[in-house]
Amino acid sequence: MKAVRKVVIIGHDNYGVREIFTRIVEENSAFEYILVITTGLFHRKSFFQSIIKLLKEASILFSLNRFIEMVIFYLKGDTLFKRATDYKVKIVYSKDVNDEKTYGILKKFNPDVILSTFTMHLLKRKLIELSKSVTVGCHPSILPSYRGLETFFWALANGEKESGVSVFYLTEKVDVGKIIMQEKFAISHDETVKSIYEKLTKISAKLMSQTLYKISKGETFNEYPQVVGDSYYPMPTREVYKRFKQSGKKWK
Repeated sequence: MKAVRKVVIIGHDNYGVREIFTRIVEENSAFEYILVITTGLFHRKSFFQSIIKLLKEASILFSLNRFIEMVIFYLKGDTLFKRATDYKVKIVYSKDVNDEKTYGILKKFNPDVILSTFTMHLLKRKLIELSKSVTVGCHPSILPSYRGLETFFWALANGEKESGVSVFYLTEKVDVGKIIMQEKFAISHDETVKSIYEKLTKISAKLMSQTLYKISKGETFNEYPQVVGDSYYPMPTREVYKRFKQSGKKWK
């Protein structure tokens, strides 16, 4: 394993990525970082196209809740840009992480490790293989179950008793790859979407920071066999969110 000096972190500007980014940089301060902030709600779609897609496919109330949370953080001045600036980390904005401009910047940076966190952008093989050591992603579920979007909502809506986080080697397929770190937690009877999201974020930040540290030290990872129960979830639809509210479950 080559010595780790340069690290790329890829993520959308949301609460989860802000917390993950902060913990990684604070606990692994010896490295040089580039932060790629992905733009647009959906991969390769403009903001307007993303809004149209949400209106057609997802619950307006669900999307409104997520939008309000985002606005609150912006009004408080707590943005990914602000945090990266505080830590003097170079920022790259990208509407498609695989485009030539973004790829060219990252190739010139010559990263040892690429970490992808809580983004809807899908990395292509050319970008995945750009890292000299490994390219790693994290997902807020116990993979291979609950691949896809808004897993913290679906876990509560489906009445699951536990959830968790998986860290895995990235491939071109969505949330598929060899799992190298994993942690579960119990879902209590009074959980909300917000409380589950916050727990998943805290675990994700811890595991991603530990993953980078272990990679930098050349340490080995535990084996996590791919168990049965593969499932994929999209954005919650109107009917799904309606049933969620009727069941007495809460957003926060």
